[in-house]
Amino acid sequence: MKVAFFHRIGGSIGTVTDELAQGLVSHGCQVTIYWDQAKCNCCPEIHYKRVAPSLLDSGLGYIGSAADKYLLPIFKQTRRPFFSSRLSYFTYALQVAKDLKTEKCDVVHVHALSQVIPVVRSQNPQARIVLHMHDASLSFLSRGMIERRLEDTDLVVGVSDYITDAIRRRFPRFSQRCRTVYNGARTFPAGKTSKNHKTKTVLFIGRISPEKGVHVLLDAFKEVVKHCPQAQLKIVGPFGVLSMKWIVGLTDDPVTASLAKYYRLNYRELLKAKTSEVRNHVTFTGWVSDQQLHQIYSSADIVVLPSVNNEPFGLLLADGMAYGLPAVATRGGGVPEIVVDGKTGLLVNRDDSSQLAAAISQLLTDDKLRADMGQAARERVKLFTWNRASERMFRLYKEIQSV
Repeated sequence: MKVAFFHRIGGSIGTVTDELAQGLVSHGCQVTIYWDQAKCNCCPEIHYKRVAPSLLDSGLGYIGSAADKYLLPIFKQTRRPFFSSRLSYFTYALQVAKDLKTEKCDVVHVHALSQVIPVVRSQNPQARIVLHMHDASLSFLSRGMIERRLEDTDLVVGVSDYITDAIRRRFPRFSQRCRTVYNGARTFPAGKTSKNHKTKTVLFIGRISPEKGVHVLLDAFKEVVKHCPQAQLKIVGPFGVLSMKWIVGLTDDPVTASLAKYYRLNYRELLKAKTSEVRNHVTFTGWVSDQQLHQIYSSADIVVLPSVNNEPFGLLLADGMAYGLPAVATRGGGVPEIVVDGKTGLLVNRDDSSQLAAAISQLLTDDKLRADMGQAARERVKLFTWNRASERMFRLYKEIQSV
């Protein structure tokens, strides 16, 4: 089976692509990954093809961003933002689609970019097309626009039942094409590890952007330090504030919509101000290597995911489970499918720093509870492995090929 992955986004989606691809290779698939940046070939059996976006793509992206920026305050919930239109990445998609035609791939696996599906289908009528959704955007974009794209899609995959069920509800005609494939916990290269038993480390890993709730976490941590003076907060990841149009511009969820004010501020400076009272207890590491991540997870006591939006999955939660770390996370999106409240961690309301502080303090000050939840988390992570994910994806590929 010849499988091609098509996406333009790095970060967690790049991780998902690499992990699934390696698993599919073990099932005998020939895998090609289309990528718009130089990328090392981390698996010799996977073929990486770099397709550079054209100047037209870049120019249209700039115009679209500007248009969305000025239109969003007028049309608070535009259902056809430029980033979702067929013009977005059109020439890039056409380049990939034509190459796919030459490659004669059996399955084309598209991550998130529903707008490229008509282009891919036009050049590859024989291929089976998979749309893999890592967010809830299909629930908010224009129904007619998305329905036309789903007509050309053979399988729609959500990273959690929260995502998949929302698509089924909105597009019942395509419900039989929708499936959930959970992400897995990553494994990092082993390195030297050390644990400072004099401190209790709370770990957040992710993009530093308003929807991730880092500002709420810092407010909560001021209270945590009062109850647990030895507490340390480690914030790992790059500053990467998403455009307001991506989340706040689409949502009908009032809690997520309340984030709008943070996009009118300098988020980095806001966090710096919130850190001032606990600067000796908070570390921002920026981007780190996989080997460093192993050391960071190994030295942590709990992981925390304070997302204000409805988090679709949360790779941090699965990774933390693999290291036997209990979680404190916000109750929303796909998170309750991963964290069992009261057993593998504690769930709190979104955008509630008081609840977040209480849950973190409870776990840091109760060694037995933390150990018991950590052990339960290590058992539960068996449900979230990349072997399971790639095996399920392979079976789904076979299903859609047999239709």
